Amino acid sequence: MIHLLLTYLLALQSGTEPASQAPPMGPEQSAVEFTDELSELQARHRDLKRANVTSDDPSIELLLADVTEYCTKNPYEIDCTVLEARLNLMMERREQADELYRKALTADPNRLMDGLEWATMIHTNSPQQAIATLRELIRLAPDRMGYRMGLYEYLYKFSPEQIDPEFDRLLSMETLTPSLSTMTDIIGKLDLDKGVAFGKRIHERFPDDLEATFVYARRLRFANLYEESIAQLETLTEEQLLRPDIGLLYSDALYMNQDYKASIQHLLDFEDNTDEEYKVYNRDRDYRLNTRPKMIELWSNEQAIRMSQQNKNPLVRMTIDGKPIVIELYAENAPTTVSNFIALINAGFYSDTPFHSVRAGFISQGGVPKGETFPSYAGPGYSIEDESDRADARLHFAGSIAMAKISKDELFGSQFYITHTPTHHLNGKSPVFGHVVEGMDIVRAMRGGEHIDLVEVISLGSHESDAEFKILTPEGETVDYGTWKSGSADADDD
Repeated sequence: MIHLLLTYLLALQSGTEPASQAPPMGPEQSAVEFTDELSELQARHRDLKRANVTSDDPSIELLLADVTEYCTKNPYEIDCTVLEARLNLMMERREQADELYRKALTADPNRLMDGLEWATMIHTNSPQQAIATLRELIRLAPDRMGYRMGLYEYLYKFSPEQIDPEFDRLLSMETLTPSLSTMTDIIGKLDLDKGVAFGKRIHERFPDDLEATFVYARRLRFANLYEESIAQLETLTEEQLLRPDIGLLYSDALYMNQDYKASIQHLLDFEDNTDEEYKVYNRDRDYRLNTRPKMIELWSNEQAIRMSQQNKNPLVRMTIDGKPIVIELYAENAPTTVSNFIALINAGFYSDTPFHSVRAGFISQGGVPKGETFPSYAGPGYSIEDESDRADARLHFAGSIAMAKISKDELFGSQFYITHTPTHHLNGKSPVFGHVVEGMDIVRAMRGGEHIDLVEVISLGSHESDAEFKILTPEGETVDYGTWKSGSADADDD
């Protein structure tokens, strides 16, 4: 089930009730009386849900009778109508439940969670009817964007052929509506590249509209296209770039592109903004100003190290679905990890293996044996020394390659990840043993399902031969290059 509806469905299954508005009270009914009586009925319903009773359990019928009696005495209390609908649903009386949900939501269509609950119920029997229900709720409460968000997610999951016509209809309107922006952002979260395509079309349709530029730049940023996002935002005026929501997006794109000084300076440029309309963005700005400035110094130090090691480190070429990237390995700062990586390359371990976990905007993880899929804890049959606590351990930046961990104290013997963006929160947790020097656009374009065709050593740098690059166990023992095939580091050679 889609995110919004699934979230609500899980809440219902756990026996929790959504927060809802207190219904109107009759002239002779006090708030205390109402709260006590209806709360007791709702508590009994939660108890039945937790007990996971079957639809024919007599206790449901008994509670339904009490709820119906209460609703008859208080016909305008919508919470009671919703509770009656839920009990009918528990008894698998879907027609009655549908009628009661319709009554409640027609009376107050702004009850978002109840509306999503209604659509969730209908989905079980008819996805198309669920779509019609969401559209009806949008008609009744046009300003309730939650219904539109639910509809767009639902269409993407269950009726994708309706996505483009829906977008075209919204795009044909005379102005950029909140519905069009919302649809683009929702679809963009589900399909990064489609979100960019939608954002581009909006920008082309409304080239002079600030919000159109903002939507397009936002989708570019979340699709890992940071330079393109920056370029779009820099077409705006200085004043427009200082609007907190736009300013935060611009700063983030600069940060992801490792222009740390400009990123921090831009946050400082609107540090004094206290506009309540942008309270959330100003809070996020302050959080970034508390955590990100240190990256300026760390990046400066990293660049100095890279310059000092220029032409000294090994280089490897990793071909991903026919597209090559080049990675420099830190033989001086992570000698065991680099030795292990080169040894496995020489053994052909990485050929025709998957990137079994790709999280766009974060990392791409690979290094499992051929045929493995996510989730996988498979490796070569051994673990290696964890070098993340070395005094000269390198840090995480965009394009860093690091060994993945099985647990706090144990590394996978072969699994690694490549970062799409700066990930300083991972510093000290996994050993960084190199960085991408060519092909970051290929890494950032990964969406899942990619494969490693081949990894090959193309240069040993200042090292004379690869004889010094051996697999070492944490105990310092040398492991034969072919040992991984047996699945155990101490297995006897045939």
